[in-house]
Amino acid sequence: MNSTERVAVLSDFQQPLTPHAPLPTLAEQQLGSAIRAYARRKGNLASGLSLRALKAVDQKVDALMQAARYYGPDILLDLQALEPKLTRQEAPGLAFVHVALNQSHGVAWADQMVCINRYWEANRGAVRDALWFFGDSKTCTALLQDTDESLVRLGVELAGRMALPQLLPQVYDAASRGIHIDECLLACTRIGQPSENMEAHIAEVLRGHDLARQMLILEALACMGGSILQPELRQYIGRLTAPDGPTEDSHPEAWASVVDAAMAIWAAREPLQALSAVIDGLRIPNKTALRVVAVAGHVDGILPVLAHLDGLDRALDSAEQDVIRLVFGQVPGELSNTLGEKEARRLALRQLACGVFASNGCTDLKPEHISLWSDTSVKDRLWALGPIRLRHGKPFAAQHVLDECFDLSHGLRRWLYIAYSHQVGRPCALAHEDFAMRQMDAVESLLLLHSMEAGDDEV
Repeated sequence: MNSTERVAVLSDFQQPLTPHAPLPTLAEQQLGSAIRAYARRKGNLASGLSLRALKAVDQKVDALMQAARYYGPDILLDLQALEPKLTRQEAPGLAFVHVALNQSHGVAWADQMVCINRYWEANRGAVRDALWFFGDSKTCTALLQDTDESLVRLGVELAGRMALPQLLPQVYDAASRGIHIDECLLACTRIGQPSENMEAHIAEVLRGHDLARQMLILEALACMGGSILQPELRQYIGRLTAPDGPTEDSHPEAWASVVDAAMAIWAAREPLQALSAVIDGLRIPNKTALRVVAVAGHVDGILPVLAHLDGLDRALDSAEQDVIRLVFGQVPGELSNTLGEKEARRLALRQLACGVFASNGCTDLKPEHISLWSDTSVKDRLWALGPIRLRHGKPFAAQHVLDECFDLSHGLRRWLYIAYSHQVGRPCALAHEDFAMRQMDAVESLLLLHSMEAGDDEV
């Protein structure tokens, strides 16, 4: 090939190309799959499903974001073409995917703001999640500098959820500009830099009657680590659960959520004291009481739960399965089989429990010895469990607090994240609503570090 021919060939590559995405029908399929997946995400988090189930949903979103690198900005045109085909129920998914794709493609901030403002009022949670999962410090900085107070508040929240210490000055500035101190305190705590005068503020809020403010303060206490304001927390729980205190009827959803958050902190700090209060009849939701029993792992709480489960004419629900999984290490299929028989469930549960009890020094109890779990003779045979907290079928001291948390419900996993923060004694921003793969990566890294530290101790 002579030089003239080579120039002619090269000139072909200099002609403007007609842009087209690879396999455009596949792009539309992935967009639709991700939109529907996000639309299911809220229901997933409100259910008794596990992190593995959430991962199956989030993988649809992750697949789209990975493929979007090959399609480039053209995928936004595919999204525009798909929009008229979507249902009203898929609107949050559309908002989430559109904002997330803008983040991944580095669209100019002015154009991103057009997109954010388009969805913000109707789908704030979807916009928040898209920026949380796929945004960065530049996104937070831009939000913190916005003139819209609601977007500044979003910037404060994201600075905390993404644990961005370089944005602390902007969070302080937001507080001076009128953003509520509770939101700023929570963000600073998640970042790992709680305010110096926070204790007095937290105590004041807990003495009040505003459950919404108290929820923010409890979230700060939950990820803070340590045991600050423990007497104030106990007193708060006492008022919250008193016979003349707020109820589910007087504060629908809010009361149950606040009680669960407060009990999660107490159970992380003083598991046996929290369990004792539950056994004595503390007025809390049943799911919360079961979580206290699961986290405490003590025979005094386990036996009443076994007695309750023994008499059920149905398969175990998610909260009941959580107790069995966390305490005994597994859930036999008979217990979750909705078509199973009562006697098969009862036998499977007794065999599992007696097997774990035997491996922990109580070889004197067999399934055939049990007429009722509430019999005094049963507890007498389990005397060796008195000083032990069971976790995954073994003494808790031998377990990491996050071991096997992927298979527990979202609600109980949240409690274990709080327990981990207390265990290490420093702030931890792990959130049970975060992108599933990110949660898994974080937990696996922590478990790896724990195993390495345990190996060093053995050496």
